[in-house]
Amino acid sequence: MNIFAKYHTPRSIFYLAAELELNNLLEDQVRFAQYKSYYTVIFINARKAELAVIKLMPDSIQNISVSKEDRILMIPMVDELCFDFNDLKNYIRFTAGGNEELYQARIIAAGQSYYEEASHYKWSAVASMISAMALYISNNTSLLEADDNMPTTFPTQVTDDITPYSEKYSEYTTDKGDGKIGNSDKVDAENGFYEKIVAFNSDGIAIARGVKTFEERYTWSRNVTASGGRAELSGFKGDTTHGLAHLPLEANIYIVELDLNFQANAKGKFHSPAFAAGTYTIIITMEGYVPITLTEVEIKLHTTVTRHIVMVPLTVAEAAAKAKADAILEAAKATTETTTTETTILETPAATTPPPTV
Repeated sequence: MNIFAKYHTPRSIFYLAAELELNNLLEDQVRFAQYKSYYTVIFINARKAELAVIKLMPDSIQNISVSKEDRILMIPMVDELCFDFNDLKNYIRFTAGGNEELYQARIIAAGQSYYEEASHYKWSAVASMISAMALYISNNTSLLEADDNMPTTFPTQVTDDITPYSEKYSEYTTDKGDGKIGNSDKVDAENGFYEKIVAFNSDGIAIARGVKTFEERYTWSRNVTASGGRAELSGFKGDTTHGLAHLPLEANIYIVELDLNFQANAKGKFHSPAFAAGTYTIIITMEGYVPITLTEVEIKLHTTVTRHIVMVPLTVAEAAAKAKADAILEAAKATTETTTTETTILETPAATTPPPTV
């Protein structure tokens, strides 16, 4: 027996459900062709062939060896940064004067929320931890150095440890991106094919005209369940908060590879629309707060990954610099949009309706 069919691994469930839908579509081809003429047997068989090609694409990301070498070199750098963070916690404890609540609030502001994952070499957590740590030291140097608590050389030491790590991490992401083959193409193809399934299902439900048994044939969740999986695709959920009390923030969440934006609600909770599995870059932003970038977030099929995001406020200087940069960007964008609009008016040909791709 095929091991994927036996154990119903997530990716195989996607394919099983997609094949079930295509088989249903072929059986109901006449009704679909009456609704939209391009639903021919040739068209449906072409979609089957397309799915077969996607299944044969490489499953895993293969990286050139230099990216692995970068990673090996980064591990001791992360260890050193974690030692720095623990030193900083000791300096912060002194500033709290025995007030445990104040101590907890200050170490969270300094990056405590990211420490555990950072110590296990989660690169996105390392980036968040060192960003919060550097910002906290910069904003609280006088407080930390009072009464000979924190050595005056410590901020320079942290900078000296962050700089080579950041440079090596930049090399790592470049090498990894340049050497990446297979998986990202496969994820793109799966996402594209799922969009086609959504279109088939939309037409199927329109054709059903309320007949439940026919609607069920074109309901993705039911076909996933029938194929041995759970009734949902992948997703990303969690909450965005700030401070020791974890007060909610209506932050914006952006998944780069999908060009997908969604927002946390008034309680700080967020839940993405469903999408196909893959490794994604996720950016969390909120006016007045330091942006957070999560890299290499692996989200498996039929799995919803949860993250609890604690955001750090921007300093007055940082907020002013950001506002100035945003104003410049908006001005440039407005100029570009004006030029694009004028060009479109002059060059747009008469609309035509292209035939569907077979």
